[in-house]
Amino acid sequence: MGRGSQELGGSYVLGAWAEQSVYLEPIGRRGGGTSVDVQAKDAAATTSMRLRWESEGPAHAPLWVRLHLDDLKPDQAPREKHADQILQLLASLPPEPSPSGPGVTVKALSEALRISPATTRRALRFLAEKGLCASNGAPSTKHLRYFCASPTNDQKDAHAESVELLK
Repeated sequence: MGRGSQELGGSYVLGAWAEQSVYLEPIGRRGGGTSVDVQAKDAAATTSMRLRWESEGPAHAPLWVRLHLDDLKPDQAPREKHADQILQLLASLPPEPSPSGPGVTVKALSEALRISPATTRRALRFLAEKGLCASNGAPSTKHLRYFCASPTNDQKDAHAESVELLK
């Protein structure tokens, strides 16, 4: 942290002129998201927030993309660290068959990200709580598979309306 406009690049005059500045900083070294800090000249400091995005459809041509700005709470940070990467892998890794339904295994996600299975499970629980992923509900971990949760009917209706507006 610096004082005044020391964190901004360029002329100190421009830094002194700004009433409010937004700082974006990566969380971790492996793409764990982005923290957002807002500094105002005449206001108290705000809490750090986390910028994340969701998309549906193929990576090269998604059907929709949403940006979310969430509060970054210290107790949630370890669970959220790899959540974006795991969500992207759930959409891109090939599903493996199982008697309870296809999906991606914890082992495949852990190996792709080079993180421990415990860390992967923690992030998957976080994504499931947010409604972004789900499991096939297999009774044993051997057949347990995860997949991206399908959008709700409200999200589908909103997407259809936006497509109509674009036409």
